[in-house]
Amino acid sequence: MGLYGEILIVMLAGWFAALALGRRHSLFVYMAVGFVGALLGHAIATGLDIQLVGSGAA
Repeated sequence: MGLYGEILIVMLAGWFAALALGRRHSLFVYMAVGFVGALLGHAIATGLDIQLVGSGAA
């Protein structure tokens, strides 16, 4: 689905988690944390893929 799909899913998951916990005042905090987490997770996964492909090719 790509980076934007991952970010959207994680942000929505954070939003629903915030609703479930009753923290309606910090929805944007949950979404921001999800956004940063998705970016970091994608960067780490992409870096691992590049390293694996690079080591396999060498």
